[in-house]
Amino acid sequence: GAFGSVYKAIHKSTNKTYAIKIIDYSKDNNKENNNIINFNYNSVQQETSIMRLVANSKYIVKYYGSYFSRKSNTLWLILEYCSSGSANDLMFSMNRTFSEVELATIMEMVLQGLALMHKKNLIHRDIKGANILLSEDGYAKLGDFGVGAQLSTEKYRMSKKGSPYWMSPQIASNLKYDFKTDIWSLGITCIELLEGEPPFSQLKPSNVMEKISKDPPDVSEMIDLNEHTLQFKSFIEHCLEVDPKKRYTAEELLQHEFIKKFSKGRKYMISLIKKHENDVEKCMALLRRFHGIQLNVGHRFEIFDNIEYYEFLWKGQPSVHQEYGETKANVLSLKSFIEENAAEHCLTHIDAVPDNFLFYQESGEEKLQLTDWEYAGMQDPHVDIAMFCLYSLYDRPQIDRIIDIYFEGKCDNRTRIKIYCYIAACGLLCSNWSEYKQTLGVEFGDYAEHQYRYAQTYYEIAREEIAGL
Repeated sequence: GAFGSVYKAIHKSTNKTYAIKIIDYSKDNNKENNNIINFNYNSVQQETSIMRLVANSKYIVKYYGSYFSRKSNTLWLILEYCSSGSANDLMFSMNRTFSEVELATIMEMVLQGLALMHKKNLIHRDIKGANILLSEDGYAKLGDFGVGAQLSTEKYRMSKKGSPYWMSPQIASNLKYDFKTDIWSLGITCIELLEGEPPFSQLKPSNVMEKISKDPPDVSEMIDLNEHTLQFKSFIEHCLEVDPKKRYTAEELLQHEFIKKFSKGRKYMISLIKKHENDVEKCMALLRRFHGIQLNVGHRFEIFDNIEYYEFLWKGQPSVHQEYGETKANVLSLKSFIEENAAEHCLTHIDAVPDNFLFYQESGEEKLQLTDWEYAGMQDPHVDIAMFCLYSLYDRPQIDRIIDIYFEGKCDNRTRIKIYCYIAACGLLCSNWSEYKQTLGVEFGDYAEHQYRYAQTYYEIAREEIAGL
């Protein structure tokens, strides 16, 4: 998030797993950052106070307590660990969007959490796929209350908070709003999970806010309703009603036919999550077998050379990222560690992303193949693991789990860190490729930004891990 990093942690005496959100104040101790510190502190206070008020709900991520470390000047928030990640994570790693049945099942649980919040005069203000977390026991839970708020006695708020693409017309227009703003965001989230991205994701955030505030779009502008059931059409229209007085409440939506007819409950979510996890294990097993053959060809794929090549194709145009030069230098500094710890090179797919694993039926038996060998060449085979994680937008616990699956629990620390380095390098490579495509008029929305952020984040992670060796 903007003000913290989240880690998976195991409590030593109980062996229970938790998520720990660590907020580092040590970098913000100069006068220029006082406003950031104040916002950061206030945001944390809001987040924890809201989570305390809804602590008993199965549909909201639990908050267990917080601790301040004077030694490191960091605040630790101890939270429930949702091992299956977010709804977005599951969508990306399944390599498909959700069906209406899957969506209704998730939304029923989200609405249960929202109904409780709204009953307690709390608003979330940042409902989106990334903030719906999935537990291994099949619950969809609301998380990340950093911009949440409690309604005053007047029952309205006016501050502009939230993520632009999911923002209601009232927030975007600086008008008074109440808990119905969450219902608009819920409707946008439904479109996001059915279509793969929120409406108008091709526009810049500022342009989206301007469009929503000046000319709130009709539902038909955001999604082709002819492709969906009448029940979903009715549901989404009640969510995305521009007039908040006519917009349904969470309680009313829980009684809607879309939820009543299509939601299959928690056991259905458990089976969906487990099926996906089994598919990922099959993909890693296929990669492991392919790499074990140790095929040799007469050409190579050089990651760092291609970083330079795609930058060259910009034809002198500067990067859209102001700190690109620093980011590039940081990533290139990882090259020596990669070379020192490289596995024996063999034919590597390079583009081993979920899109290119093809499941199909043959004579009643499930088969799996790797397709699209356009970039394949001689390289460290562990690049394929990095690319799979990078494209799936996995977080660090998910990446570590993929590494453990591939190596069957036997990955040494240096190899793990090397894969972090590859994620940083491949992130920059994909970002540069996206910038080249943008010069040709091809837009990738958030994808390009995500790749660049992976380059920055996993450089920092790799550097920290290397220093600890």
